[in-house]
Amino acid sequence: MLQALRPQVVCARAPGCAVQRFDQRCQSRSCLPSLQLTRQPCRQSFSKPAGVLRSKTGLQVTAAAAASSGTSGAPTNQPSQPVSKKSYSAASAVSVSNTTGTGVFILLLLNLVIFVLDHQLHLPQIQRLYLDHIAPKWWQFITCSFCHASWAHLSSNTFLLYVFGKIVEEEEGLWGVWFTYIITAVGASVASYFLQPKASISLGASGAVFGLFAVSVLVKLSFNLKKLIECGILGQFVIKQLLQEAMSMKAGSTVIAGHRVGHVAHLGGALAGVILVYLLSRLPGVPKR
Repeated sequence: MLQALRPQVVCARAPGCAVQRFDQRCQSRSCLPSLQLTRQPCRQSFSKPAGVLRSKTGLQVTAAAAASSGTSGAPTNQPSQPVSKKSYSAASAVSVSNTTGTGVFILLLLNLVIFVLDHQLHLPQIQRLYLDHIAPKWWQFITCSFCHASWAHLSSNTFLLYVFGKIVEEEEGLWGVWFTYIITAVGASVASYFLQPKASISLGASGAVFGLFAVSVLVKLSFNLKKLIECGILGQFVIKQLLQEAMSMKAGSTVIAGHRVGHVAHLGGALAGVILVYLLSRLPGVPKR
C-alpha cells in the first residue's frame, strides 16, 4: 500500500488556510480557506520554505512559500519527493504478487500437455520420453518426470506439485522451483535406474514431488516463529510420507492399476532435495538460515 502525507491544514481562525506552520500574524479574517474558496495560499511568512499538499484529484502539489516578506506562492505541479526509504511502488508490489506461481503453472502445463499428446492424441514419439532402463538416453532422466501412465497418476502428482511447488517458489522464486524440480527428478531417475529391475520403464513426477517435499521443509528452517510453525506443519506430513515409502519398499513393490509404484524413486528424489539444499547452503555468500 502506497502511503502519502496528508498534513492537517490548519490556521488560526482560517481552517482552510494552506499552511503547515505560521507566525502570529496569521490571525486576520482575510485569511480565507484557500483550497475551497479562492484557491490562493495564505499571504503569510512561513517557517518552512515549502509544504506538500494533496489535491482532491489525488495528485501531490508543492506550495512554495515566500521567503520573508508577504509575497504569495502558487501551487506548482512538481514530482513529489519520496516519503521515506521504506516507501515502495505499488505497481512493483502487484507485479511481484502476479508472478508468484508462474513457475509451478508452467510445470503443471507441461505435464498436462504431454499427457494429452500421449494418451489422447496417441503420439508414439512421446513414449521416447520414458526412461528405458535397458537402453536409456540422457534426456530421459529428465523427461520421464513429465510423463504419466494414467489420469489418476497425473491427478495425484499434479495436486501435490501445485501445493508444494508453490511453497518452494514463494521462498526461492521461479528459477528456484524449476531448478529443484529438474535436479530432484534426475535424482529420482538415477535411483530408479540403478535399483529397479532392468526390464523396466520409469515415468511420473512423483520423484520430483518428493524432492519438493524435502525442499519445502528445509527452506522454512530459520530462527523465525512463523517459519518454524510452517516447518512443523509441513515436516510432520513429509516425514509420514517418507516413512510409508520406506516401509512399502521393505515390504515389496506396491502395484496400482497394473503399475508398480517406484518407492525407490520417491526416496531418491527426497534425498536429492536434501543434498541440493545442503550444497547450496555451503556456497559462499549464501545467507545461513
